[in-house]
Amino acid sequence: MYRTTIGVMLALGLLVSLAMAAPPTVRYVAPTGNDAWSGALAAPNPAGSDGPFLTLQRAQDEVRKLKAAGQLGAGVTIQVRAGLYQLPRTLALGPEDSGTQEAPIVYQAYPGERPILTGARAVNGFKPYQGKILQADVAAQGLKGVAFKQLFFSGRRQI
Repeated sequence: MYRTTIGVMLALGLLVSLAMAAPPTVRYVAPTGNDAWSGALAAPNPAGSDGPFLTLQRAQDEVRKLKAAGQLGAGVTIQVRAGLYQLPRTLALGPEDSGTQEAPIVYQAYPGERPILTGARAVNGFKPYQGKILQADVAAQGLKGVAFKQLFFSGRRQI
């Protein structure tokens, strides 16, 4: 009986200590965000003074900062809200972006939402050229020298 009581007490103590363990730090990224904000809120606050980050690069920088300072704690989760994210460059994850089994670093979609990451560039200012053919000055839009492999217009691939 005494051993059973001690066993039950140890099991309860373990459960309580697990329940009290700090949860991972959560940071958010959203199209309505701002890279000057803390990233600690899933949506902008009513005052518009804090909320999610705007870019994945800013979230990555924050995770690297926490890791370098030894402040990963139970880990970091980056939750990306629904929307279109046009990445200006490749989001490269290296060893400095890795967590550990005790402190994982996780990038994931916000629950129930579907973010879209793309390296595509928007081209605007199309004007008539010849017949049904349109043209746009890509150099004037900062896209000079960009090698385009595909063109989509209204969601449809163009020739």
